Amino acid sequence: MEKYLCINTITAIKVEMAQCLYLQATIALFSELDFTQEQEIEGFIEDSYDAQQITLQSIIDEIGKEDVKEIWKICDIRPGKKDHMHYIVISNEISFLCTCLTTISRGIICRHYFRVMMFSKVAGFHISMIPERWYQDVYQGKPLTQETGLIFLHENENLENNTNNDLEIRIPTRKAITIPKTVPIMKKAIEKRKKYGKLWGMACEATLLALESNDNEMELILQDYINKKKRNYEMISESNTEIEMEQNHINKSTNISNEFQELGNIQNPLKAKTKGRPPTKRYRSSIEHEKGESSKSGCSSRNTYKCRICGQCGHNAAYHKNDKLKERKQ
Repeated sequence: MEKYLCINTITAIKVEMAQCLYLQATIALFSELDFTQEQEIEGFIEDSYDAQQITLQSIIDEIGKEDVKEIWKICDIRPGKKDHMHYIVISNEISFLCTCLTTISRGIICRHYFRVMMFSKVAGFHISMIPERWYQDVYQGKPLTQETGLIFLHENENLENNTNNDLEIRIPTRKAITIPKTVPIMKKAIEKRKKYGKLWGMACEATLLALESNDNEMELILQDYINKKKRNYEMISESNTEIEMEQNHINKSTNISNEFQELGNIQNPLKAKTKGRPPTKRYRSSIEHEKGESSKSGCSSRNTYKCRICGQCGHNAAYHKNDKLKERKQ
């Protein structure tokens, strides 16, 4: 590992190797496991560095039950940390997931996996299991999947009798779920930073040479390059603008056609039928009929007087009293 990795990374891995001696690893069966059990933590989870970060059921769901080869249970044998328990799910020789998620969060092999490697016939190690960001500058961007002699498995009877050529085992492909998602993003960022540093150094050197020779060749080259890139960007922006305008026109025509279709489907609102009898369709009483006939004849009890003696409209009983007084005077 000293050949490929940085000093700080090697130190962290050696610490994990030393800590694995305090652990006990036993292989587990599916029938004996509680996949949804969560570890009880006293206090804050930030203070419990060796606590489970994910349940065993979540790991199996991510890897797939059909791809699981072994499940190992790891316990700490120290008196104060006997409650610390982790599970490791092994998919192939270089693909695994641990409930501590150290390989995902820190990008190094955890102590639990190093302990499992001492007993498992499946678990192995290869330099490609460590993210490229921890490599030395010489090996940045170089694939190390074809490197031989970097896998070591559980020792068996046939291992000591084999030669070096027989130990060259075909490197399996790592499962995508066991690779940190940030590796491609950080790889692109590192490549951009390296390219920026290289170009900036060349630009500084070219500037110093141009100043010493007192010529304008460097200025002309840079100006031509800048103009060329600007023209390309303008052409790309114009093409994108045309495509966007065409797309907007298509969207407008589609919206108009949809509006016409929606207008054709519009109908009068539904009328709600109220309970009870209708307000206009009812039977009239005899009094209402008499009032109706009187209103048709020009007599309305609401607007004019109605005489109780003769029954005619337009005067009251006092009219007849006045007539009687006139007759007496005559």
